[in-house]
Amino acid sequence: MVVNIYLIEDEKNTRKRLYQYIKQITKEYTPVNVHSCSCANEFLQLIQEQRADIVLCDIEMPGMNGIELGSLVKKENPEVCLVYLTAYPQYAADSYT
Repeated sequence: MVVNIYLIEDEKNTRKRLYQYIKQITKEYTPVNVHSCSCANEFLQLIQEQRADIVLCDIEMPGMNGIELGSLVKKENPEVCLVYLTAYPQYAADSYT
């Protein structure tokens, strides 16, 4: 079984660094596909083709924020592992619901 990991981060440099880190730590585990997205809409288009097993999602993004996106993802796929990425402590409580 292939594990599909999705990284959703609007900040280009952060997304690039996180993508490289995830690729590095998962290279020993096969098969793993790592997908990188800059926004919720891009992610929603990609998961039409391949399911998501793990979603690493920024919370503060233009358009649909990570909390809203996470609610949609969990509704469609309750088994997905959802991890929020943020530097804003005010989102901590919302990220647990």
